[in-house]
Amino acid sequence: SKIESNTILEQDRNYREKAKERQKTDDVVIATPTSVEQRIKAAAIVSWKTDYSMVNYQIKKQTEAYHELIRLRSSASSTTKIIIDNALTTWGDDFTMVVYEINKQTKAKSNLDRR
Repeated sequence: SKIESNTILEQDRNYREKAKERQKTDDVVIATPTSVEQRIKAAAIVSWKTDYSMVNYQIKKQTEAYHELIRLRSSASSTTKIIIDNALTTWGDDFTMVVYEINKQTKAKSNLDRR
């Protein structure tokens, strides 16, 4: 029927959009550490300009979070990979927020599963 066809088309469109988002997030995770470190450094300089202690602090925290993201991604279940993809889509290169979001959503999912 027409309604079923529209539903299938909408599901297909959603699937394609999600696939594009996953490719974007995979690009972030798969990126070479050097290119990620360069982006982290550039963002810190933009944020803190000549406050060099804060530039260094942000680089340190973002780099630690990036390595944690790689660790989480390497052993992630399919559900956790979706959580990671969503966090990357929401927060981009703000790896401290990506990791925070992953931990928050993983804990919420675990609590939900226990109900």
